[in-house]
Amino acid sequence: MNRRYIDATKGSIVKNILFILYPILLCGLFQHAYNILNGIMVGKILGSQALAAIGGSAFNLINMFVNVSNGAITASMVVLSQDVGSGKRDDCRNNFKTSLTIVLFIALSITALYYFNCQKFLILLRVPADNLAISTQYLQAYCFGFLPNMTVLMIINMLRGLGESKRPTILLIALYLMNILSDFIFIVLLKLGILGVSLSFITTQSIMALYLLRMIHIDYGVFGKNSKFELSILKRVLLIGIPASTTSFLYQLTSATLQTAINGLGSVAVAGYVINNKVENIFWILMASLGVAMTNVVAQNYGAKKYNRVKKSLSSGLAVSFAFTISLNTFIFIFVRPLVMMFSHEAEVIEQAVSILVFLQPMLLAYAVVEPFFALFNGLGKAIYSTVVTIFGVVIVRIAWVVLYAAKTGSVNTILFAFPLSWITVSLIYALLYWIIKKKFLKDDDTITEEKSMAENIANA
Repeated sequence: MNRRYIDATKGSIVKNILFILYPILLCGLFQHAYNILNGIMVGKILGSQALAAIGGSAFNLINMFVNVSNGAITASMVVLSQDVGSGKRDDCRNNFKTSLTIVLFIALSITALYYFNCQKFLILLRVPADNLAISTQYLQAYCFGFLPNMTVLMIINMLRGLGESKRPTILLIALYLMNILSDFIFIVLLKLGILGVSLSFITTQSIMALYLLRMIHIDYGVFGKNSKFELSILKRVLLIGIPASTTSFLYQLTSATLQTAINGLGSVAVAGYVINNKVENIFWILMASLGVAMTNVVAQNYGAKKYNRVKKSLSSGLAVSFAFTISLNTFIFIFVRPLVMMFSHEAEVIEQAVSILVFLQPMLLAYAVVEPFFALFNGLGKAIYSTVVTIFGVVIVRIAWVVLYAAKTGSVNTILFAFPLSWITVSLIYALLYWIIKKKFLKDDDTITEEKSMAENIANA
């Protein structure tokens, strides 16, 4: 297969971001189509209890794994992108082998943790009594898909780190089409209920993981004699990955806190919030696509020491982010009720979901600022800054809001206001941090040239 690599150190930054972004977004849209069809099959065939199970606190616990693994995945992609930017593309087999070792450790550890403790976690999160058994069954089986899922995402994103766009897109689209077919077989034809949702996920992820492992061995010799686990790569990945994973985990932990507060309002509130997440998921796919693309662009230019382009990446990313957010908000406002009615025919649940969507959609403009800053710091390899921002701007703000005020009101929208409140806080802190580090890490290119010339003159003298 012909492979076209994207050199983000040249040309228009906006075009580079969009060129890397559009295949990721295309994959995301297929993923969203799968999530919608999955929600429709579960909600209409298995009922609102099953929908609440796959989208409630079990979903939050799954996202905790996803966010921890995404830290390692993003870090591996950043390290590889920086190496590509500095001309070390041929050594990528060692990057692959080192990163896959990290995958094995993280995925197996969290699988064991969830399998033996998932019911305790769900009770801790105050899952409604009528939903606890089905949520436990779902999560206990689902966690066996963690290893193949993380393997798939690691390989796909490292291919993107190499500058590939075509193969990752085709492979992910194939995966989502397999997911849709597999859901239909396990849920509709075999009628395996909530267990069928988990088995479908495990089956498709395992098939794709095995295919990708074979592919990267053929193309890059990842498991050959010339490849090796490199401690230096591991250290660089951990330096970025631990703060990034911590950041993502803390984000999801606070989301779980909000979910716990909503759980206390009953199954209708939970189901309405789940539908909101299903509809809103397309926004997070857009932001995730932008984040991966912008992180790649920043990492390549930072590795090539083109700091002016790194700084311009932020303004370009913000422009793209706002354009996406405004367009999506407009669409959802126009079609909010038909979108909600795809997932439920219960009047109470529909009204609850519409109320949440109408309330939260305008607030997403605040997050449109957060993602470009987050991608910038990750691309620079300064993920520790995001961790600090998350602790102060997200964890403290959200938990304080929910515990001290919102949980006492009995209002879903009041509880959910913790999201935009934290996004606004984080945006302000990120802007301040960027102003501080810009002078330290991102000197103008002409200044670097002058300093280098002065150093050479001194050495020659």
